[in-house]
Amino acid sequence: MSSTALSSTALRTVPTQLSVTSPTGSSASSPPARWAIRACAGAGGAAVVACMSALVILHLLPATDGLNPISEPVSAYALTADGALFDWAIVATAAGLGAILAALILDRRADRTLTGALAITALGLIALVVFPDVTTTHGFTPVGRAHWIATMIAFGVMPMVPLRMYFRHRGLSGCTRVSTLCGRSAAAALGCFATLFVGNVIAFATGLPLWRVGGLVERMLIATELTAAGFVALWTWRGCACARPGRS
Repeated sequence: MSSTALSSTALRTVPTQLSVTSPTGSSASSPPARWAIRACAGAGGAAVVACMSALVILHLLPATDGLNPISEPVSAYALTADGALFDWAIVATAAGLGAILAALILDRRADRTLTGALAITALGLIALVVFPDVTTTHGFTPVGRAHWIATMIAFGVMPMVPLRMYFRHRGLSGCTRVSTLCGRSAAAALGCFATLFVGNVIAFATGLPLWRVGGLVERMLIATELTAAGFVALWTWRGCACARPGRS
């Protein structure tokens, strides 16, 4: 009798133990808190707005009066008396991209493309601050080359993020219009980047002053890429029904 009772007790306890440790339990599948996702996305968006504001202010300060915004690169502002504002704006943008990536990870929407693109862009932005081009040779010194390469990597990779979001949700129901804005701003940024890259290569290869509007194109590129980053932050903050776990 005692052995039979023990066997019955063991059989009754097995389902209970399995239900507690089941991988499909509510604790394992519960979504992350929406406030944490919005906090990270909001921090990223705020960093983008702060960078835009800082760059606009730099163009209005007396210390930058001698710089021609049509021909001079934006990084030239880092060499002025108010250059620290430029450096902090770029670093803040890199941190903002990291916050956006954290929001995507929390919301389970960060694939390899988004993770890699955001990480590479952030590292490229930090590198162009660490290696400033302190000459007028536009990349013909070792530090200048490092600065140019970091700039091209950051500007060239960044549009992959909004483009990935656009193509990932194009034609799906439940998506907001922000994904379309991500795609359009990314296309504009890629056009500016291609123009800037080709113009720089021509100038490097020929040694001739063929690139007299490079500063203007660079400013257009920065404006479109920051706009695209802002749309990415907004999209992440608002959420997208078709991109949530179980519905993507």
